[in-house]
Amino acid sequence: MLVFYGLSQAGRAIAAASPRLSDKEWRLTGHGVSVKETRDQVNIGKVAIEAHKGGSPQAVAAALGSRFLPPKASVQLEELWLLIPEANEELLPALWDIEWRRPALRFSASERSEAHKGWDKVTLTGAPAAVANARDAKAVTKWLSGYPTLEGWQAGSERGSDKPEVTVSIPGGINVVVYWPYPKDESQHFEPVYIQRAVWYRRQWWVLPAVAGLDRPIHPLLAWWAVLLALSSLARYEPEAWARMTKVDLAESPAVAIEHLLDTALHALPEIFVDAMPDDL
Repeated sequence: MLVFYGLSQAGRAIAAASPRLSDKEWRLTGHGVSVKETRDQVNIGKVAIEAHKGGSPQAVAAALGSRFLPPKASVQLEELWLLIPEANEELLPALWDIEWRRPALRFSASERSEAHKGWDKVTLTGAPAAVANARDAKAVTKWLSGYPTLEGWQAGSERGSDKPEVTVSIPGGINVVVYWPYPKDESQHFEPVYIQRAVWYRRQWWVLPAVAGLDRPIHPLLAWWAVLLALSSLARYEPEAWARMTKVDLAESPAVAIEHLLDTALHALPEIFVDAMPDDL
């Protein structure tokens, strides 16, 4: 609960400093979401977060130039969990068997491809094993369609193929390599492809999937907001369910994943907060 309320206070500072918000908009009020499906819940991933029309995270989203969940949209906690890069290091048990899950993917610095002249080559790290094992190019294309900022990617592995290159490295994980054509008129200012398609998060570029029918992903800070509110609501209002979920010796317990996320929050959130503040402060 203390971690969530610390983030809430940081959100107030972001809103107050943002040039995107007017004098009438920067004062944050309300949680902006309802946490549902908590009573007698045994699967933490199925806890639901339903957005309101307005509230604190909606205002912080506007301050960041991002989006938040649409009003009345209900998203399960396991979907939001995948939007937090560090949360994918310790998945909730509910996510173990979702082969085609869409986690946050680390987006490498763009480079001009030598093998494919006129193209920018980008490596996406963190794909699930199903992508590496896929025989169906359409399945991979459908999976990538869940990342709307990647729209326009093209394959470079095989002529006529719509399947991107997939490489497996140990311990680096599974990489997906995609390409974009760069501007024909190079006399114009060239904006690196990662500026257009990725979000800066803890000194790295990341690409995230969209949720709740949005055409763009929400900022990772807002995913943190929703997840931490859900966890704090469980701890505060459903102590019996929370105690069960944090017992590490139970079969398929989410306790390790919860502990990892909360430990990460203590040093990740201050970094995210600093990056979210305007540069001229």
